[in-house]
Amino acid sequence: MVDRFKTGVLLLDRLSMGGFPKPSNVLILGPPGVGKSILCCQILYEGLKMGGSGVYITLDEPEDEVIRVMEGLGFEIADFLNDKRFRILESTPSNLADLNNLSIELANAIKGLNPGTDLRIIMDSLTSILSLNVGDIRSCIEFVKTLNYRVKSLGASCFYSLNSQGFDRRIIALIEGIMDGVVEMRMEEDVFPRFYLRILKLKGVVHSRRWVRYRIDNQVGLVSYIPTVILAGPKGAGKKTLQNRFGSKRWRLGEVEVDVILCESFSSEVLKTLRYGEIDGFLLILDSSDIESLTEFMEIYEKLHDSKTPKVILANKQDKPRALTPENLREELSIPDEIPVIGVSALTGEGLEKALRTLTSKILGSPI
Repeated sequence: MVDRFKTGVLLLDRLSMGGFPKPSNVLILGPPGVGKSILCCQILYEGLKMGGSGVYITLDEPEDEVIRVMEGLGFEIADFLNDKRFRILESTPSNLADLNNLSIELANAIKGLNPGTDLRIIMDSLTSILSLNVGDIRSCIEFVKTLNYRVKSLGASCFYSLNSQGFDRRIIALIEGIMDGVVEMRMEEDVFPRFYLRILKLKGVVHSRRWVRYRIDNQVGLVSYIPTVILAGPKGAGKKTLQNRFGSKRWRLGEVEVDVILCESFSSEVLKTLRYGEIDGFLLILDSSDIESLTEFMEIYEKLHDSKTPKVILANKQDKPRALTPENLREELSIPDEIPVIGVSALTGEGLEKALRTLTSKILGSPI
C-alpha cells in the first residue's frame, strides 16, 4: 500500500483523493501570473504547521522577497526560521550555470534538518536553471534526477515550479517524465482572469484529473473558487423560502458551494452588474403550480435572453399535486435545450443539490 501525505492545501488534497505519495517529486507547471510561487509557499507553510520542516530554494527572488511574500499571505514563519525547521536558500546566477555548486549548496541547506515525518523542499523555479543551461538540457535533466534521488532518500518531497510558456513542449515533457506528479495550472482571460488547476499525473495512486477553478486570496493563498449567482423570480415563486432554508448567503450542499444574491426586483442595475463580470450565473425560480405567474417569469427570463452567463431554471413546488413537470414547462415556455429546467421543492429540498451541481458545472466548465 502506498504511503500518502496531505499537503494541507484543500484544492490539492481533494483532487489527490487521499493525498500525495510519500515521498514524491512534483512539478507545478503553468504560465506566469497563475500563482505558482504562492502555491509553493502555501505547500511549505502547511507542512511546517503540521510539524514538518522545509527548505525553500529561491532562484528568481532574493530571500527577503520570499519572506515578504509569505508574511504578506499571513504565514507566520518567524518561529520556524528561528528554530531552524525552515531554511531559505538564495542561489546566485553563477551557481545556476554551475549545477554542481548548486547541488552542494542544497546538500548543505538540508544538513541538520530533521526530516521527521514531513520534510518539504521547494525549488522555485526550474525555469531559471533551464534558461541558463538551455544548450545543455541533458545536464539539467540529470541534475533534477539526482535531486529527486537525494530528496527521496531522506523520505522527503520536492515541489518544483516551471513556466509552461518558456520552453519547447518536448523539453517540458522530459521534465514531466521524471516526476512522480504534475500539477498543471492555467488562466483564461475575458473581462476578468479565471484560474484553473488540475493534477495531471500522480504516480501509483488513483486521483481526479478534472480541472477545478480557484482564486488567489491574498491572505490565504490558493482557495477553491466559490461562484456568485443571482436568485431571481416572480413574487411567490419561493425565493425567500429557499434563502431561509440555507440560512445564509452561502449555500452548501455536499461539496457544492455557491454565494447567492437574492434579487427581489430584477432591474437594469442587475444587468449592469452582470456586464461587469461580477455574477457567475443565475438561478431563475418559478412556481410550477401557478400558471398565471409564468408570464411574470418570462419577463425576467427575456431580459437575460442574450446573456451567455450560465442559467438554471428551478421549477419549484414540485411537491404540489397540480405542478407542471420540468418537461411540460420547457415546452410551454419554449426554453431551449441548453438551459436546464430542474424540478425542485424549496420546502423539502428535493432537487436542490442537482440544481446547484448543474449550475456550478456550467460555470466552472467541468462536472461537479
